[in-house]
Amino acid sequence: MHKSIIQLSLILVICILSYIFYKFFINTPASEKISPKNIDLTFEQKDTKKTSDVKNKDGEIENLTYFSEDLAGNQYSIKAQSASSENQNNNNLMVGVSAEINFINKEKLVINSKFAEYNQLNNNTMFKENVNITYLIYKINSDVVILNFENNMIEVYGNIVFKSDNNILYADKVTLNMITKNLKILMNDEKDDILVKGNISE
Repeated sequence: MHKSIIQLSLILVICILSYIFYKFFINTPASEKISPKNIDLTFEQKDTKKTSDVKNKDGEIENLTYFSEDLAGNQYSIKAQSASSENQNNNNLMVGVSAEINFINKEKLVINSKFAEYNQLNNNTMFKENVNITYLIYKINSDVVILNFENNMIEVYGNIVFKSDNNILYADKVTLNMITKNLKILMNDEKDDILVKGNISE
C-alpha cells in the first residue's frame, strides 16, 4: 500500500512538471519570446507621444515635444520652441531644441542645439548649429550631431571641442555606439594628431 502511494505521487509530480514545461517553454507564442532585437535602441516603439498642436501666426507649431520608448525601456524625448513640418519626408524642422536619451541603466545623454531635423517615423535626428552634448563626465561642442536609431550610432562633426574632467580635445569626428557605449575620437586624416590640452591621466 505504501509503495503504491509513492508510485502515484511520483506519477503525479511527473505529470505536473511535464505540463509546466509544455505550457511555458514549448507552447510560448513567438511574439512573447525574448530576442536580441528587443534589447537594442532601434526604438521599434512601444509608445510614441506628441504634445502641442498650437500654431503661431506663421503656421509653426509652438512648444512641440515628442516622446518615444523602445521595447527595452530606453526613452527618447525631443522638445522644440517651434517647429514646422515637411510632409513629404515626415521631417519636422525644429528651432530651439533640447533632447534626452534616458537609458535603462540610468545613464542620461542630453543634446541641445539651435536647429534640428527630426524624423517622426524612425526618430532619427540631425542637430545643427551650437550643438552641445552632455554624457557622463563628457561635454562635447560641435556644428552637427547625427542621432541614428537605425544603426544605434551618434556621430559628431565640425569644430569639435571634447571636454572631460581634466582634458580638452580638438578633433574632426566623434562617434558613440549607443549599445556598446564605445566612444571614438577621430581625425579625418589619420596622419593628423588629436590636439589635447590638460592633464593626461596614465
